[in-house]
Amino acid sequence: MQQHSYESCKPLASWIDDLAERVNFFRTWSRQFTATAQKRISSGKTLKLPSKKASELQEIDRPEPYSFWLSAFFFPQGLLTALLQKHARKNSLSVDNVTFEFHVQPFTKLTTEFFSVRKHKSNIWLQAFKHPDPDPDPDPERARTHDPAPPDSGAFLLGLYLDGACWDHGNQVLQDSSVGQRYSEMPEILFLPVQLLLSAVGTKPSLSIRQLSTNSFEYTCQSEGWFPEPDVVWKDSDGRNLLPQSTVARGRGKQQLYDVKVQYQATGDIPSAVTCIIHNSLNNVKEVATGRVNDFLPRAQFRVSEAEWSRIQSYAVPLTLDPDTANPWLVLTESGTSVQDGEARQAGVLDNPERFQVSHCVLASRGFSSGQHYWEVEVGRKEAWDLGLATQSVNRKAKVRGVPNAGHWSLSRLGRTEYQAVDWSPPPQPVELGPELTVVGVYLRYGQGRLSFFDAERRLHLHTFVANFSERVYPFFCPGPYDWQTNAEPLHLPYPTPRERPGESLDMHLFGE
Repeated sequence: MQQHSYESCKPLASWIDDLAERVNFFRTWSRQFTATAQKRISSGKTLKLPSKKASELQEIDRPEPYSFWLSAFFFPQGLLTALLQKHARKNSLSVDNVTFEFHVQPFTKLTTEFFSVRKHKSNIWLQAFKHPDPDPDPDPERARTHDPAPPDSGAFLLGLYLDGACWDHGNQVLQDSSVGQRYSEMPEILFLPVQLLLSAVGTKPSLSIRQLSTNSFEYTCQSEGWFPEPDVVWKDSDGRNLLPQSTVARGRGKQQLYDVKVQYQATGDIPSAVTCIIHNSLNNVKEVATGRVNDFLPRAQFRVSEAEWSRIQSYAVPLTLDPDTANPWLVLTESGTSVQDGEARQAGVLDNPERFQVSHCVLASRGFSSGQHYWEVEVGRKEAWDLGLATQSVNRKAKVRGVPNAGHWSLSRLGRTEYQAVDWSPPPQPVELGPELTVVGVYLRYGQGRLSFFDAERRLHLHTFVANFSERVYPFFCPGPYDWQTNAEPLHLPYPTPRERPGESLDMHLFGE
């Protein structure tokens, strides 16, 4: 029996009665639908049902019942979903944004008859098709005894029960069940579809970037806990929309809230940054996250886009070398834009506190304590040099070149193809580069604690240091030991023509400020 019928705890005789009532409910509904359709076709003439029950149904005005006997449905959730879908289509809403309000109806003639019929177990299905009284009683105290008009949206539902409680019809509230009575029947309930105006703002997007191969990267954005389903904006540093080339996964997570995951794979011209925006259109709330490849993969080498490179170069600053910090063996040009190691100690150089005494290095005249700044250094064919950033408190009387935890972050060349990155954590990290590096771009983001190096001629990211800058820092230059064959060229600072950014001023180097 269980393989061919709905589940029930009733004995067979009661189950047969219940089955007959369900069949009669749907048979009457089918006849009413057919009769209504015929009536509308036949120029408004009322057709009588070809059944002895037709007289009991009175004149037919609509194809569905006035109240739905919910217990008659094998899958009640299907009826409820259909009511939501009908309301959503009628009002151009997403069905996910529609829910029910529940209004328990006061005692009416219909519900009184319903309870009476249930006690005698006969023709419960018929009560769902009764017409409302066309002449309601004008007395408000007695008006509750009349049937309600059918709703324009939603439906009245019959046949619901309470377990362990009962309904106080006078006060319209729940109350404890009577002694010895576990179950009690409910009056009609209006299931009224309404737009769900509740919203949930999810988590800030979580970004991740990983390198799949030498020239292939995967970008991922995830966010959880949104309602209704959010919109997603996914773009690269050039403003290009990445969604058409991405995999987008949306689903319901905890508490039926929406989770979003977007993934994009890039090969060739790698976006140096991506921006993920999750937007709740109901209350116009956005959560935004931007990620850069060199933040996630500081040692990854990749070619940045032209737009990103233009943005970086827009922070270009003119630099000159500070002769008061130059090691006595260094030779600076009069313009202060070139430096090389000399064959002898320079005469007349004073040993002031600012000067590097052991390492053959020099600082720029300009220091930074905030903002973003970019400069370039022409290294030519030199096979030994150090470039980077030094703190104001760097020990200038001890060896610092190539020494970790000595107050500087630098990219060093030690030979024809040997490079290393030196910061505060020993040992120095080898960096794989080719011999064709001739112009080095250095990009400082002070507030974000990032110092990045680029092959400026090929727009190639080489290495990024992650640091916690807590004092003024200065561009740092070491031209390497003089060698007339491999290291005779100077380091040169090409003079850019940037405009000074609003709110920024030149900070001249003053030791101890």
